[in-house]
Amino acid sequence: MTVSGPARDWVSVWVGDFTEELALDGYLGPAFRRDHGCVAHENSAYGVHTAAMPLGQLLAEHAIYALWGRQILAVAASQGVSAASCSLVYLHYRHVPAHQAPGPLRFVGSVQMARG
Repeated sequence: MTVSGPARDWVSVWVGDFTEELALDGYLGPAFRRDHGCVAHENSAYGVHTAAMPLGQLLAEHAIYALWGRQILAVAASQGVSAASCSLVYLHYRHVPAHQAPGPLRFVGSVQMARG
């Protein structure tokens, strides 16, 4: 059985509808741990915008997007996710959720980074 945790060359992505950085930052603590079963990761970054934007544009702001963007956009498209106003990206972390969380951030998926 695979469990969540640090994993070289993996990226895990969540998206949502937060439009204020302070609101997202406030959620990324006990509430995020309760909803998703994991805590803040040392190689994490987030982005927040005042309105939803195409997922590719939102995620392109994150580090080494070229190595994982195409894969995560395919996963998102298979779920019908095409836009969001915020994103949370954990580099070198593979999240394996026990269930789809009810919280304001939706887990899109974990994918292996392409070799550069």
